[in-house]
Amino acid sequence: MYENIAAKIKLLAKIVFGLGALIGLVFAILLFADVIVDEDLAFLGIIPLIFGPVFGWLSSLLVYGFGELIEKTTDIANKQ
Repeated sequence: MYENIAAKIKLLAKIVFGLGALIGLVFAILLFADVIVDEDLAFLGIIPLIFGPVFGWLSSLLVYGFGELIEKTTDIANKQ
């Protein structure tokens, strides 16, 4: 369970990005579907469509960087 934790953290980063992008897309579709009644608010669907993947990518960068840090630290510890 705790072996090769760096690879698991990196996989988690990819999952975080995928979920962030998917949730942003679904939320945008839901907003576009509700906006059919009121066309003045059509731009609100664009916000999660753009920022969902962007925030998913930024958060996955942090998680992936942490996994990379763990991997490099483990490599250094194994060499000594």
